[in-house]
Order: sequence, then C-alpha cells, then structure tokens
Amino acid sequence: MPLLKIFDLRKSSRTPQGLLTVLKGVNLTLEPGSSVALMGQSGSGNSTLLHLVAGLDDADSGEIWLRAIPCVDQYRHARIVSVIRSCLTKDQTPVELFRSAIMKLGVSCLLDPGSCEGRSP
Repeated sequence: MPLLKIFDLRKSSRTPQGLLTVLKGVNLTLEPGSSVALMGQSGSGNSTLLHLVAGLDDADSGEIWLRAIPCVDQYRHARIVSVIRSCLTKDQTPVELFRSAIMKLGVSCLLDPGSCEGRSP
C-alpha cells in the first residue's frame, strides 16, 4: 500500500496578469521506505505541492491519498491544518514540520510503516 498517492493534482492562482497554472496534472506514488527529493526552480510549484499535501491549501482538482485514506474529509482536513499550524516555527524545515505534525496527530506510524500493521492512521 503506498504511503502517499497523488493523482492528477491541479492548482492555479489568480494574478493581475490572469490565471497562472501552478500544478498541471501532478501524479506521484510514494512507497513506504522510499526517499524523494522535490527539486525545481523557484516558482515551479514545489512549495505549492507541499502545501497541498500538508493540507495548508486546497487543490483545484485531483486526489491526495495518505495510506489509502482520501484526504477529503473536511473535519479531518481542518484538524490536520490546525495541528500543522500549531507546529510551525520560524526556522523549521518542511521535513521537520511534517515530522512534528505527524507525531502530534498520533499517526507516527507514517514515519515507521512497519508499526502501522493492522490499523489505519
């Protein structure tokens, strides 16, 4: 079961010059134990993608699944956003933010996939 699955994720923003497509049909499958480096030039959508996965922003369309659970439930989304915001510190890296939020949400098994056996985070 993938740790994270993103399907056809799209995000646009309004600018004074018109609609700017930031993400256009992003697909990603991240398996437990794998490593990923998100790289690209400034303005290429790196932070936008991380914000969408973290629940800090909403996609225009597409799906984000975390351990086979769709990230669309509004209550859960609001709780996750609240926890992530409470974990923010000035000098924190995105990875540190993710780790502290996961621990605070009580789903630390996302950091250690073997500990998730038989339960849903």
